[in-house]
Amino acid sequence: MKHILLFLLLITVIVTGAATAAGPTGWASVNANGQNGTTGGEGGMVVTVSTLSELESRANQIGPLHILIEGMIDLSPLTGTGRYLVVRSHKTIQGAGPGAGIRNGGFRVRGGERNIIFRNLNILDNPEDGIQLNGELSHVWIDKCTFMRNNDGAVDITNGANYISLSNNLFAESDRVSLIGSSDEDTYRGRYKVTFHHNWFRQTNQRHPRVRFGQVHVFNNYYQGVTSYGIGIGVGAHIVSESNFFEGVSRPSWFYDNDSIPGFFRDSASVLLNSGAFVSRPVGLNWRPSDHYTYILDQANMVKDIVMARAGAEPMPTRIDQPLPAEPAVALLLYPNPGRHFVNVLMDLPAGGHVEAALFDLTGRKIKAVAHHHLPAGITRLRIERDGLPAGIYFIKATFESQTITRKLIFE
Repeated sequence: MKHILLFLLLITVIVTGAATAAGPTGWASVNANGQNGTTGGEGGMVVTVSTLSELESRANQIGPLHILIEGMIDLSPLTGTGRYLVVRSHKTIQGAGPGAGIRNGGFRVRGGERNIIFRNLNILDNPEDGIQLNGELSHVWIDKCTFMRNNDGAVDITNGANYISLSNNLFAESDRVSLIGSSDEDTYRGRYKVTFHHNWFRQTNQRHPRVRFGQVHVFNNYYQGVTSYGIGIGVGAHIVSESNFFEGVSRPSWFYDNDSIPGFFRDSASVLLNSGAFVSRPVGLNWRPSDHYTYILDQANMVKDIVMARAGAEPMPTRIDQPLPAEPAVALLLYPNPGRHFVNVLMDLPAGGHVEAALFDLTGRKIKAVAHHHLPAGITRLRIERDGLPAGIYFIKATFESQTITRKLIFE
């Protein structure tokens, strides 16, 4: 009993202590190009949308706006922008709950735009890019999003896009994750300042990221079963890698540069579990992240647990300037997670009472009830059988008295 309680306490500390701060870490936090950090729609109205026409209109509106998406919006009717929603400056686009986001299309930010936040979104089944940052834009923060089944890149950063941070995202079931710099002949050199931290690359193939000409910082990410390569070093790349966790990755880094315009790469303190060795070229790196912004490194051996506990979309506050709520008195632990045939649900209640718990898919559709009865104080173990459910991401939501807690569950 004491061991279980200590384990629950550890998980609670990891989830609570690692909660996303009110603003970004990394290049998106820097004061540059007339923009002091990335604040999105701060100061604008908060509006809720649930249809394609509403989202398209609000995303393209002039001025600051905080857009909350309810449910999953299908972009397949779009034609004029090739199934892309154009997003203008000073916007926060955020999912309002489990299963919120877009499918069958993506978001596009074009040159000249700035100060945009994408947060808590499920971006699924894209025929092209999930989020396309294309042009001389700046200050974009992509946080706590889930990207799955992208036909091209999940997040592509090309044609001079700059001052960008990607944090706490889950990338899964996709070939390519993130291309930085469009070609070896790219003329936008000296831009592409991008930070990746606390992202989960789960059984993806390549581009985590793949960099040309960028000053890119990659720290505290979890690479799980990446099949081709982890970090791709292209022409003119200057990549600093720190305290990442690689598991089952045969090529954690790989060079795609040439003799005339070499790329540079340095790693420090990363974990390589059942993985190959880094290929590096540290001599020639011309920058240090700490000269530009403040960040705190988690120990590499803790990164896997921290990232799995918080990466990807889930319920969050409706305003970007609110902190994540403290953990409720109800403790909820799922194990094994990811699961193959079943997942155990461990609940620790401060007092006896009625509990309702159910399993939902990414669209918010209820799959099955897990509990709907009185449970005693203390620890109760329940079990969710897979029962033929397809592999993927699900949510369990449990309500006890006035408290609701939601956890992400994965079936492999």
